[in-house]
Amino acid sequence: MSDRSHQSAPTTRSRSLVAVPILIASILISAAVSAWLAAGLCAVLLLLLASLSSQDWKDVKEGFGRYNETPLARAADCSVGVLRHVDAAIAHRSHKHAIDAVLCLGYAVLIVIPLLLIKLASHHESLGNPLGLTIGIVVGDVVLELQGAPLRLARYRGEPEHHNPLWISLALLAVDLGLFFELDLTRNDSSAGMLRSVLTGFVLIAVIHAVTVLTTFVALLTNGRPLR
Repeated sequence: MSDRSHQSAPTTRSRSLVAVPILIASILISAAVSAWLAAGLCAVLLLLLASLSSQDWKDVKEGFGRYNETPLARAADCSVGVLRHVDAAIAHRSHKHAIDAVLCLGYAVLIVIPLLLIKLASHHESLGNPLGLTIGIVVGDVVLELQGAPLRLARYRGEPEHHNPLWISLALLAVDLGLFFELDLTRNDSSAGMLRSVLTGFVLIAVIHAVTVLTTFVALLTNGRPLR
């Protein structure tokens, strides 16, 4: 199949919408340095989201409905996507498929590597009680997978496909952010050991959620590449 058959009609995106994934990436990086720096960037992100036009919001809603997946589903899709695009790149001598293969590999690495580090960190006592961390990680995994359950069930049952509401992802990210700041502000409080460990595990999984949302925005801005 030629590249043209894979190509969607080009769409011009506003600068504000293009800046959203850049800010999300900046927040993720800055969170490792300073919670207050991350908070400042979050405030900028909120102001940016508030300034989006109605057309931008329409694009975001449609893009999330079409491209958003849970972290494990995104990692699995991109792992298969690497092979699929490499095969197409060789068969059709297509540089676009080659680029998409690299993008899929990058997406998979962005999700899988932090996930592996989190699993390893769950056994590190400096983060809290290992059992509590594990519980928080499992709960975080379950919550993220549940948001995609209605869509998967509809596919399995052969029902008309529908999209998950955008507000669910936004609400989860808001809760995750609130928990992150709570943990940072109470870092010297040892009175809530087990609960703090559970919340820490939950927040660690939230990092993977934010990375997945970042990849969804990139797919939105590139008209589905490399996920299509």
